[in-house]
Amino acid sequence: TLDLLTKPDQLPAAARLVAANPQTRFVLDHLSKPTMRDADYDAWAAGISAVAANPQVACKLSGFLTFDAGMTTQRLRPYYDHLLASFGAERILFGSDWPVSVLGGGYPRAVEIVEELTADLDDAARDRIWRATALEWYPAAAKRLASRS
Repeated sequence: TLDLLTKPDQLPAAARLVAANPQTRFVLDHLSKPTMRDADYDAWAAGISAVAANPQVACKLSGFLTFDAGMTTQRLRPYYDHLLASFGAERILFGSDWPVSVLGGGYPRAVEIVEELTADLDDAARDRIWRATALEWYPAAAKRLASRS
């Protein structure tokens, strides 16, 4: 699995990279760091849709506490809704972005926002976002965790 740390204007290049490497799984980090400006939303959403069209890409729901001062669930909701529509819960995974998330409220705040965003999902979909997708997309880490128990 290769993580992709991109900005929205790099999403077309990311889509080409993914298409050119069909044997590789990718995880798009931090929702591709949207600017959170209303004027930029449509271009971000189109880029996300293009990358998500390839089933070998998942997206990490992370980094959002530093996108905007005082991030709220309501502010992040349209971005999350588009991720859910584009990737489905089976290709979204939570990431804390710790320790950087401390700058925007810390791990408890990141968890609180994602709990609020995912509250209307069924248990299986929430499990995908919180746990199962990460275990599937990062199998080496999952194997190390399993060996510790």
